Amino acid sequence: VIYSLNDIPDEINTFIRREHFHIIIRGDIHTGKSTYLQKLLSEYPFLIPYGFYTKKSIGKCGIQDGLYIHSACIKENERFYFEQNRIAKIANGSYIGTFNTNIFNSTGKQLLTRTVKPNEVAIADEVGFLERNAHDFLNAVSSCFNANRSIIAVFKNKSISYLDEMLGIK
Repeated sequence: VIYSLNDIPDEINTFIRREHFHIIIRGDIHTGKSTYLQKLLSEYPFLIPYGFYTKKSIGKCGIQDGLYIHSACIKENERFYFEQNRIAKIANGSYIGTFNTNIFNSTGKQLLTRTVKPNEVAIADEVGFLERNAHDFLNAVSSCFNANRSIIAVFKNKSISYLDEMLGIK
């Protein structure tokens, strides 16, 4: 588990070159967890990402209007922000209405469950409290840790039962 987001520790260099590895990046909100993940991927260009990213969109007037899920295979400038990949609406900086857990259980699960080729690494950015009712999705994330796969996951830095279980925390 990586908590310091300043530099890539020397141990990561050895660790990331193994056939299968698991890296979890944890931190509080707005501490650079996703930026650190991007730093890892750019530092090790032989890694081929698949999986998902969640990203808030900026709507009219520069205000956040939603949280969306995207394939990790799609470059950031090619991602789309449509209703079919929106997890939640945002107004005045807060989530409004209900969370669309069906997107986690369908799109999110599909993005994580596939036949893996050499040098491919599952990306799970980010897993937190929104997924609490998306059991199929959580099982897909968990299976990346239990199978012969490599994964880099960004987790909320909160004690959430299913995250603690994936981390082996009792």
